[in-house]
Amino acid sequence: MKESFLEYTKYILEKVSFDIELLKKEYKKSLKILKRDEILQLNSWVKRQGWKLQPIGLQK
Repeated sequence: MKESFLEYTKYILEKVSFDIELLKKEYKKSLKILKRDEILQLNSWVKRQGWKLQPIGLQK
């Protein structure tokens, strides 16, 4: 089991990265659950992966 929801989210995003629409859907879903600092970490990680996702969800 993954240590945190952030780590679990990274795992899921890697698994669905073959389909950009599914990747976007899972990314948006995770933004509803993660805390602000986790979202910042996730956005940084997404950038390093080279995925073209809009960093959103910092309204918390």
